[in-house]
Formats: sequence, C-alpha cells, structure tokens
Amino acid sequence: MRDFLARRPSPAMAVAFVALLAALSGTAIALPGTNSVDSGDIKNNVVRSKDIRNSNVRSGDIRNGTVTGTDVRNDSLTGADINESTLGMVPSANTANSASTANTANTANSAANVDKLKTVGGFKLVSASASNADQATARAAASEVPLYSAGPLSFYGKCYVDTDFNGVGLPATIAETFARTSANGSILEADDSNLPGDPFLDSNTPEEDRDMTEASSPTNGAETDADDNAAFGAAAPGGTSVSGQANVAAKQGDVTGGNGIYGDGNSCVFWGELITG
Repeated sequence: MRDFLARRPSPAMAVAFVALLAALSGTAIALPGTNSVDSGDIKNNVVRSKDIRNSNVRSGDIRNGTVTGTDVRNDSLTGADINESTLGMVPSANTANSASTANTANTANSAANVDKLKTVGGFKLVSASASNADQATARAAASEVPLYSAGPLSFYGKCYVDTDFNGVGLPATIAETFARTSANGSILEADDSNLPGDPFLDSNTPEEDRDMTEASSPTNGAETDADDNAAFGAAAPGGTSVSGQANVAAKQGDVTGGNGIYGDGNSCVFWGELITG
C-alpha cells in the first residue's frame, strides 16, 4: 500500500484524471470580461420573455416595418397612440365630403325653411269648455287648446259659449285663436289684433288684445272665421318668426243636414298652416 502511494502518477494518468473531473463538473467557460457576449455566443431561438427585463425593449430594438396588426392586442390602441394628421380620408367619407355642398348652409337653410312649412297637425276638434252670459268671463274660464310653439312664441285656441251673445238672450259657441310671447318687444299682425310695436306684443299683453281670429256660431248653426281672413304674422326678439293662417270654426246646437265634422254638442275646430323662421 505504501509503495502505491509513494509512486508518482504517470502523465497519462494525470490527463485522464483531469478529463474525469471535467466530465463530472460540466463545461464551464470563462468569459473575457464585461460587454463581451455577442450574438454568436447565444444559441438561436433560446432567449425567452423571462430572460428580458420588463419595460426594457425599446423602439430602437425593433426593426422598422416589422410590427403588424397581429402583434397588437385588439382594441388596445387609443387616439393618443395615433397621429391623426397621417390618416387619409375614410372612403365613404368622400361622399360625406360632398355634403360640404351642405356647407352652402344657405341652400341647406332654404331647404330647412321648406321643411318648416307644415299644418297644425291636421285639425283639432274640441267641445266648448266654459259658458257664461258675459263673453270675457266665459273666455277667461275656457281651457287652452295648444296649437303650435316656436321659441318664445306660442299659439293656442279656446272654445266656449256666450249664453247672451250680443245681448239678445241667445247662445253662441265662440272659437278664438291667440298668440303669446315670453319675450317682451314682440310684434303681432293678425285678423283681430294689430300689435306692430306701438304697442308691442309683450308677456303681459291682455288676452283679448292677442286674439288672432274668431268664429261665433248662432243658435243651431255653425260658422268659420267671420271674415274669411285668417292670415297672421308674429316675430320675437332673437329672430323667431311665425306666419301663416289660423283657421277656426264653431258650432252651436245642431246643424241642418247633420253635425258632420263637429260631432254632437257645442264644439270648435282649429287648423291652419305655418311658416317659421
């Protein structure tokens, strides 16, 4: 045993021993220093996401023109991510571009004005809602029948019975239309009213002075607006204007030949045409 330990190993034995140690310990290669690993030192396709520090890949690390739609999460880009000035026109927006002819807002305006030519919803049929031997009292008690409104201007009707019409002890159904404004300094020109600015049509103008047209039927009869002239015009500060025809008809009792459009009882019909601006 002592002879074996005292004997020096041969060179071949030494080389074999070193090789055995290298095989057992794996391969370890010493690198020359910092910043010395290059592309050739890394095996292709082995670097993974977890090998890269978060938020460390920059624009300069990505080849221009290589990121595609499939590399971006759906619905993740916002307006702040896009330079809008680089966007072209959406194809169908070109058609909308011809709507810049609608930019000639004057043409569009005149078209809009044509749209504003309309009727007051066909006609409105209502029963008399008040009666009194004094016309002013019956008028004040009657319900308003909304007809049309535009800006500060509005128009309504009333249907009531004066039981002592013209002081002769006979009843008459009366239909009237009225204008109203919430803007002082408005004007009204109508069959039964003339408020051209001296005086003005104001928010506190008495109702009887805002009457535009009236029809009063005798006992057992019917009548449309008395003098067949129902034209009116109104304008308010700020630019709202309405003109047209406000037609009314009234029936008292029963009409010879039947009640027709009026139906039974004392009733009124309101209709008309309007142009607003």
